[in-house]
Amino acid sequence: EGKVPVCQFNKMKPTPCLTRVLVTTSLLLVAGLEALVPPDQIAALINFYESMGGENWVNKNNWLSGDPCTPGAQWFGLLGSNSVPCTGDIVKMSFIENNLRGDIPDIFQVFRQTTDFILNGEDSRITGILPPSFFEMPALRTLELRNTLVRGTLPRNIGNASNLVVLKIKHKFGGGVLTGSIPSEIGRLAKLEILAMQNQEFVWAPPELGSLHNLRELNFHRSFYYSLSHQLPGFLCELVNLEALNLAYNNMDGTVPECIGNLTKLSYLSLDSNRLSGTLPPSFGRLTKLIALYLGRNVLKGSLPVDLLRESTTLSTLSLEINNFSGSLPPELGMMTSLQTVGISSNQFSSTLPDEWHSSQLIYFSASNNALEGTIPSWFGSLEVLSRLFLSRNSLSGSIDMVANLSSLVYLDL
Repeated sequence: EGKVPVCQFNKMKPTPCLTRVLVTTSLLLVAGLEALVPPDQIAALINFYESMGGENWVNKNNWLSGDPCTPGAQWFGLLGSNSVPCTGDIVKMSFIENNLRGDIPDIFQVFRQTTDFILNGEDSRITGILPPSFFEMPALRTLELRNTLVRGTLPRNIGNASNLVVLKIKHKFGGGVLTGSIPSEIGRLAKLEILAMQNQEFVWAPPELGSLHNLRELNFHRSFYYSLSHQLPGFLCELVNLEALNLAYNNMDGTVPECIGNLTKLSYLSLDSNRLSGTLPPSFGRLTKLIALYLGRNVLKGSLPVDLLRESTTLSTLSLEINNFSGSLPPELGMMTSLQTVGISSNQFSSTLPDEWHSSQLIYFSASNNALEGTIPSWFGSLEVLSRLFLSRNSLSGSIDMVANLSSLVYLDL
């Protein structure tokens, strides 16, 4: 109701879109062929082509010629199940770096069997309001809009897309954004496993997100940065199947809650570049499946999470720069065998460096601007893949002859 028809009909002057549909259908009848794609979908596709500058696409093979699913001559970007050519049901629409430009038309409700819609506007010429009809495709499982300038709000009918598994809307930083509140209806997407909304200007996330118990990835990188400050939302602790959580650059304050330890499946955690304070809760030690941990650029304090360092066999990246962590560097740090990146610069650590180092995979080690003392340990000389070493602005001493053995070293700051 209230929507402009896909192809407006004018008795005196048919629109170009409607004319193309009539011509396409007539040609098929003359050739004795049965249309594979319903007329309303053909009309929607022609509208999409004309709205998105189809004449200038890098690949526009077969568009506006015959039926969109003609065997051997299907329109570029339209696929059937298992990414094979479509045979009447357009199951997948994918347009990646194809020079699309213009406002996305609101015409998708007619695609009743479409499960995947992927649009990557690398050149950022895709504009307009986010079409609510995206969420009226009953079979939709994947919606990805990457590097566009689409703006507006998330529509309340988002909850109608009950089969949605993947929802990714990523804008380039500084481009068009989605604003306003994330509607509570998003909590009805019970099958959702991946929710990624980077570089937006949302007000905040509703508690109904806590009901998405199948969620494996939640990425709100720089999505609330310009809103009023908030604490880490309590609903996070209910998402016990999360494997990746990114809330970096979101102007959050307060402390990291004890219930963060409920997320024992996490392999990636980024709370970087917020205003989080206080100490890390003991429950951090339960996050033993972490591969990458980013907590830099906050005002966190206290000691390193020793239990995590002791129990983890997978941690590859430990990034804690620009905080107020203090005390000794525990020997458990040196006992880890999986570390490749260690960033602890600009804190208040005041001990010696670990006596032993068991990870031969270390590529990056940054501990500058602390209060570290003692001698530079000789184990640095055995790290064959170490490429960057930062130890300046401490009270370290001793010989650095061992760096002569570091054939991969490209940056040294002592």
